[in-house]
Amino acid sequence: MSENKRSMLLRFLGYAIPILYAIPVLLVAYVLSIGPVNVFLSNPDGTMVQSQYKDQIISFYAPLQWCADNSIFFEKLIVGYIEIFVGKID
Repeated sequence: MSENKRSMLLRFLGYAIPILYAIPVLLVAYVLSIGPVNVFLSNPDGTMVQSQYKDQIISFYAPLQWCADNSIFFEKLIVGYIEIFVGKID
């Protein structure tokens, strides 16, 4: 292998490996962020705050909503997780 190809391969691996490790971490952070965001958008009585970002946040979490709509287990898991955060501010 020529020195130039080897250098390119090492550079590619230097960028690819951290990205491959970051993807699962970002996916977990995405799912876990729904609890704090729900608390941020909710009044203490449980109603939604009229926020200018409401539509964007609903669109951002649409994949989780779809999963909850199609899996009773996932729905119970997400609702239970959100209730943990709602209970923290009461």
